[in-house]
Amino acid sequence: MAGIPFLGGIGPGRSVAAAPQRRINLYPEIIQSADLPPKVILHGTPGLTLFCNNGANPTRGQHTLGDYTYQVTAGTFYQINNAGTATAKGTLNTTSGYVSMADNGTQIMLVDGTDGYVYTPGTDTWSGALGSPFSTYNSDTVIFADGYFAVNNPGSGRWYISALYDGTSWDVLDVATAESLPDNLATLIADNGQVWLLGDGSTEVWFNSGDADFPFRRIAGANIEWGIKAKRSIAKVDNRIAWLANPPGGGGAQVVINAGYNVDRISDHALESRIAQFSTVGDAVAYGYAEEGHYFYVLTFPTGNATFVWDAATKEWHERSSSPLAQGRHRGQTYTYFNGYHLVGDYASGKIYRLVNGVYDENGETLRAEVRVKVNGMRGRKVAHKRLSVDLDTGVGLVSGQGSDPQVMLSWSDDGGRTFGNEHWKKLGAIGEFGRRVRWSRLGSSRDRVYKIAITDPVQRTFKGAELDAEELAG
Repeated sequence: MAGIPFLGGIGPGRSVAAAPQRRINLYPEIIQSADLPPKVILHGTPGLTLFCNNGANPTRGQHTLGDYTYQVTAGTFYQINNAGTATAKGTLNTTSGYVSMADNGTQIMLVDGTDGYVYTPGTDTWSGALGSPFSTYNSDTVIFADGYFAVNNPGSGRWYISALYDGTSWDVLDVATAESLPDNLATLIADNGQVWLLGDGSTEVWFNSGDADFPFRRIAGANIEWGIKAKRSIAKVDNRIAWLANPPGGGGAQVVINAGYNVDRISDHALESRIAQFSTVGDAVAYGYAEEGHYFYVLTFPTGNATFVWDAATKEWHERSSSPLAQGRHRGQTYTYFNGYHLVGDYASGKIYRLVNGVYDENGETLRAEVRVKVNGMRGRKVAHKRLSVDLDTGVGLVSGQGSDPQVMLSWSDDGGRTFGNEHWKKLGAIGEFGRRVRWSRLGSSRDRVYKIAITDPVQRTFKGAELDAEELAG
């Protein structure tokens, strides 16, 4: 049986199936046609170029307001201009842990789980360690909603708001309690002027009713019996809210996105199985960004050492990895948009990078793109693998140096992906060598095979299609 789709889909009536298992540093685009089945194209994920090198301490938080972007490393709050030059503007009382930031247009407020801080760019004023009553809140999340800063009170259901448009003024009486279920409030997020409160086992939504005593009121019926598994996993994507959730009744973690005042599950069984293998998932962090019609939700598990990305445009997942072997997490952990660039902060240092399409390395380090595809007979029989043809953009070699003679590498495993054999290299084509074909023949037979195709040269990596000529053997 010939012509088995290799990057997605099982053809009708076929006795051999090919199903993508993992896409690492490759994201799928689905091309729809009225007369043909959908076609899957894989594009290389963005690379990294250095924007700012701010020392050895990990990035704790990022935020952008006006003509500057801001970063916290160790105990210092920095203002950074569009040339990537950092200037210290304030000092925090903590030196590790995540820092949450929000602004009201004139002030930036920071919380670190111990205290709150406010920086006012217009007057270059740092209000450090706000003190009582704020120091009693131990807030680790701050948002801005409809004129007010709002913060959580970890270990309770309470949340507090500031004075109107003033993050330096807090009244202990400006407090409310998430009340739909008696669980602790883990985090909160602003969405179209509303405040979403996410607890261990429930979510509820509040709006600004204008009440004199406390301006926000819970929306009747806007109660969701899904909690949050990791408070830093919440992010906006495609005008919706996604997070790593605690399903009703407990059990394993699932990734969901809101559908009005309900949720849709967006993780699949394969991803949930991967997540279930991690010893800790509560440290997961996420951010969302949009580019070229795609809306990405980027979810990283620091302990699990993995990054998974969901694209709202295609409803598909892929992985991102900064490891030269594509076996670990992506280095970007914090995110902000500034001066036309997507900026990510390094989890291991104070470096900030631009996330750039069309760049195929990470600040000079290898960015390996890899797709793994499982092939098996539909009736459990052995499969004869005759030829694999991969349709790639060829002739993409660079003028000189690494990538001037780019290669694509094929290896396979006949034990279900546990171990892989030697790599078999084919040329992608030097610059301008557009007609090159990429094929491997006489690939043997197997009952349970996983193919791995990889590119490590810093060149364009676009998989436009692939077909496997194979047939199920009798007996």
